[in-house]
Amino acid sequence: EMVLGMDWLASLGNIEANFGNLCLKWEVEGRKYLINGDPAMCNRQASWKAMMRALSNEGLGFYVHKVESSSADEKQSEQSNEWDQLLGEFDDIFHMPTGLPPARDHDHAITLKADATVPNLRPYSFACQEEGWRMDILYGL
Repeated sequence: EMVLGMDWLASLGNIEANFGNLCLKWEVEGRKYLINGDPAMCNRQASWKAMMRALSNEGLGFYVHKVESSSADEKQSEQSNEWDQLLGEFDDIFHMPTGLPPARDHDHAITLKADATVPNLRPYSFACQEEGWRMDILYGL
């Protein structure tokens, strides 16, 4: 993880980021800058020895520990029960279909004329003259 302010990042201009190699590159006034991440810090919990070594070298550290309250668990369980109840009430709607839908009384198929030729046109193509007014309608220009 990295914590960098968005205002500071915006002040750098174009930034080249390679998250696989954990590096950020940018250039300001012809001078190139590079920030490299520490692969040892990625997605692993720091050992007590590593924390003490970092504190002895740098002298300042923060210990952050995630604590979940029981009320959050109760709320989540309560919401889960409500969802289960809703899904159970409308089971016929939420079940996965096992086959094709039933046949309908009216067929909405498009009937083609016998011996008709299919036009060879690109989909959504229109003449260049029409493009202007179509764009005006679409985008309100």
